[in-house]
Order: sequence, then structure tokens, then C-alpha cells
Amino acid sequence: MKVRPLITLTLVNLSTGSFSTKVTAARSFAGKFVLVQRLSSSGVATEKKVILDTNSSATFRVRLHQGRSRLRVVMPTSQTAPGYITGVSKVLTVSR
Repeated sequence: MKVRPLITLTLVNLSTGSFSTKVTAARSFAGKFVLVQRLSSSGVATEKKVILDTNSSATFRVRLHQGRSRLRVVMPTSQTAPGYITGVSKVLTVSR
């Protein structure tokens, strides 16, 4: 049975554009990567590829545009397999 890992995305510091993400599942995803994506009316753009540490988490910076930015984190099946399918965090909306 295939299961999605739980992915959280949180704002660490708005002024520096720092965020953190954590992937939770029955096993570790240390050394695997996640993709940070920006959502807009014209579609989805991948902003950054982030490598997870030994706790299956990472802290990273993203350049935020003026106004509203909508971000999410995606872990593709190539990084979650075996036993897991693509995981997606909730969309985080931040305003500058």
C-alpha cells in the first residue's frame, strides 16, 4: 500500500525569507531532496531544490516578491520510494 509522507512548511523569518520544512513518515528521508515551488495565476514554478538533513528537515531561504507569495514543498516519488508516493505540503501564503 502506498502512503504519502506528511510535509510541513513553516515561516521562520519574513524579513530574511527563511522557511523550514519537515518530512514525517515511518522512515528517515535524510539526504533526499524536496522542491520549493511558488504558485501564481500563471502556474507553478520550482524555486529551489533543498536537501534534507538527518532529521528529515531543512531550513532554507527564498527570495520573496513584494505583495503576496504562495509557496509549497513537494517531494517527488523518486525521492519517497519505496512504499511512499509524492508528498505535498499545504500552501503557505506570505505577504511582504
